[in-house]
Amino acid sequence: MSVIQELGATLNGVSAGLPLNELRQAADRVQAATGLLGYVLHTSGRSIGLSQLAAATTNLEQAFATLARAQETLAEYQRAIGLGVAGPAPTVLPARQEEQERPKPKVEPKQAPALDDWWETRVDVVTGLDDPVDKKEDEKPPPAAELLRRVAALVRKEEPKPLRVQLWKAGPAIGLRLTALCAPLIQELSGELLGRKPGPADVPELRRRLDKLTLKALPGLPPQLPDILLGRACHAEPTHGNHGVPEHPVDSATGSAVLVGALLATLRRPPESLSLPETEEK
Repeated sequence: MSVIQELGATLNGVSAGLPLNELRQAADRVQAATGLLGYVLHTSGRSIGLSQLAAATTNLEQAFATLARAQETLAEYQRAIGLGVAGPAPTVLPARQEEQERPKPKVEPKQAPALDDWWETRVDVVTGLDDPVDKKEDEKPPPAAELLRRVAALVRKEEPKPLRVQLWKAGPAIGLRLTALCAPLIQELSGELLGRKPGPADVPELRRRLDKLTLKALPGLPPQLPDILLGRACHAEPTHGNHGVPEHPVDSATGSAVLVGALLATLRRPPESLSLPETEEK
C-alpha cells in the first residue's frame, strides 16, 4: 500500500469515526425532553430547566453541524489528492467514496440544517408562512417578556407576517420561555373575561370568543391545542383535549403567546398592561 493510500485509509477511518449518529440521537432526545418538560411546567407556572435544555439543544446542534462540515472537508481533501477520482481498493476507501460520488446518500451534511433550524421550521408550520427572513448574525432577540408584548400587539392588529418574523427570530432559547410565562396569564385573563374563576365547562365558550384571532395568527396550529392550553387554565380533567399527548414545544410556546394576545384584544387591554418578570434567566 502506497503512502497516499495509507493516508486515504487514515482519513477515511477518522471520517467514519465521527459520532454524527450519536449527536443526532442526543439532540433528538434533548428536544423530546424539552417538550415533555414544557408540558409539565404548564401546570406549575415555572420556567426552571427550559433555558438549560434549550442551550443544550443548541450546543448539540452546533456540534453536529461542525462535525458534518469536518467530514465533508475530509472527503474534499481526499478528492483533491486524487483518491476520490482514481479510486483505491475498496478496503481502503469503503462507503465514503460512494457518498461523495452520489449526492443522495450524503445524509449527515444535509441533516445538519434540520437540527439547526427546528424552531424556525416549526414556526413556519404553525404560521403557514415561509417567506425569507432577514436575520443578522449578531441580532439578539428581545427578552421573553418583551417578546410576549410584541406578539400580543401583532395578534390584536391581525398582522400574521410580522408576528411570524418575531417568533422566528426569537429562537428556542427565548421562545420556549413563553410556555411557562403565559400559563398563569391565560388563567388570569380567562377569569377576567368570564368575570369569575374559569372552570372546565368554560373551554368551549373561551374558544368561541378567541378562535378568530388565534386562527388568524396561527392557522397551522394543531386544532386540539387551544383546548389543551385553555383546559389547563380552566382546571379541566387530564383527559380533556388529549392532555396525555405531549405537544410540540414550539406549538405550546407560540400557541400560549397568541392566546394571551387574543385574550388581551378581547378584553381591550393593551399589552403594556401585563405585569411580567423582566429579568431573564441566565
